[in-house]
Amino acid sequence: MDCKSQALDVDANGIGGEVRSNERTLSRRGFAKAALLAGIGMAGTAALGGCASRAESGGGSGKAEQSTAIDFAKLEAGLLRVGAGHAAIKLDEYCPIDEGNTQAGQAKGTPDFVHSEGYYTNVHEGHDLRFSIVLLEFNGEKYAISSIEHVNPVNIDDDKKLIESLTGVSADKQWYHNPHVLSAPHDINQDAINNAIEEACKAALAGMKDAKFGFGEGVTYANTNRCYETADGWNQVSNDNGNTDHVLPVLRFEGTDGKPIAILYTVNMASGTLENQMNSEIDPTGRQITCDIAGLSERFVEEYYGGDTVAIYFAGCTGDQWGSVRAEYNYVAGSKGGLEYKKGFFDNEAAWLMLDVASSRLGVSVVDTANAISCGDVHVVSYSNEKFEYKQLDKDKLKSGPDPKVFQYVQSESKPTCTTDVSVFAIDDVAITGVKPEMNIQSLKDIRADSPYAHNIMQNWVSFDGDSVQGYLPDQEGFDQSGKQASKTNFMPGSAEEMVGHAIDMLKESYSAIKK
Repeated sequence: MDCKSQALDVDANGIGGEVRSNERTLSRRGFAKAALLAGIGMAGTAALGGCASRAESGGGSGKAEQSTAIDFAKLEAGLLRVGAGHAAIKLDEYCPIDEGNTQAGQAKGTPDFVHSEGYYTNVHEGHDLRFSIVLLEFNGEKYAISSIEHVNPVNIDDDKKLIESLTGVSADKQWYHNPHVLSAPHDINQDAINNAIEEACKAALAGMKDAKFGFGEGVTYANTNRCYETADGWNQVSNDNGNTDHVLPVLRFEGTDGKPIAILYTVNMASGTLENQMNSEIDPTGRQITCDIAGLSERFVEEYYGGDTVAIYFAGCTGDQWGSVRAEYNYVAGSKGGLEYKKGFFDNEAAWLMLDVASSRLGVSVVDTANAISCGDVHVVSYSNEKFEYKQLDKDKLKSGPDPKVFQYVQSESKPTCTTDVSVFAIDDVAITGVKPEMNIQSLKDIRADSPYAHNIMQNWVSFDGDSVQGYLPDQEGFDQSGKQASKTNFMPGSAEEMVGHAIDMLKESYSAIKK
């Protein structure tokens, strides 16, 4: 691969160094001022083209010693072929949702579109959920990278079998992800999903062509930390001084004609700009399904490049991160030592505008980064997956201590351990670590610090089999806070650090295999 780079003036913790921490409705008129406070309009990019080079200031780079680092450009180039496709998940064909009729689905023996706080009335125009896939064939070995815009897909084994039957990519060579779209139904008819998978796979197969690959790192302020201490303990509040990361890693696959086939990018947040807004009691007629910032930013990138370009959003570390622009706003007010947690909602008209603005800003950052990437040959592609056991928490004893704000972490006696996967997918000097639980941002930084690969990405909601639900996995700081992440985890303290250690071992093993 050609490796031309422009130094990224952002370190792994953000711009300029380390970065650590009564309901009401606002009208659209009041939105303008609040939007500025929420950080709308802050976006910037810097690019890094070619995957064997490093940003001088770190960015997403690992720290392999120069004496042991592999010069991928000196390895023999392989033959890379790539195809990409996506398809809408046509919900209404399988479970009518006109006029908010939640019984329509039951009448046909299919699930309702029900969320925890209410039903959805319809799919917002142009906001269809999608299934997307990129097929890679490198020196005859086939791989698939897919993403489904869903909250919690549960039939992953069957989905991967279907993909294998359509594409010939074995289930153990498939990277299956969902960006945790929080304004999507929890229950989606499987026939609708299957049809989307079939359509997307056919498009990807039809578009297979010789390809080149490049990697870049930009900047996005789409995400921020969401942990802040109040009088009632640690709560979910946007915390710009909290531990966060604004590096925007972008993978570009293009044909020999230089036209992009697929643009893949990772953002450290779930797709939840309209989370709870579409399930609130403010305006029940406004509960509309939307692909949210994941799908809209993808469409921005695809419209920019035109043709058959497929863009795919991936959720990075989502545990202690969320969108810096949200229709449900959470904040604190009061005196020192007595800060109260409050929340409210923008009205629906303002909320849709916020989503449009946030998606456009992210799309601009992705495009700027992708345009600065210089693509070239690929020399090594590898994929590995391992299952590990971790100590499981007894959640019934969390608040068994004298102070309910200070959680008690006791290992479960009835089920002392739980099992989950760690996956590593690498293209030359770019490595993606995939895990199912929602991990805090420090886990990404720890992987970067010890990985031998020059460029490291971490994605949550990556499921090798089973379903996508495994809850949060905070680091030690998250457990110490006794906040939301610790209240919704199945893991004992120390598990995140242990999982990071397993990932680093796998990364080192993968890298060492290349040297041999």
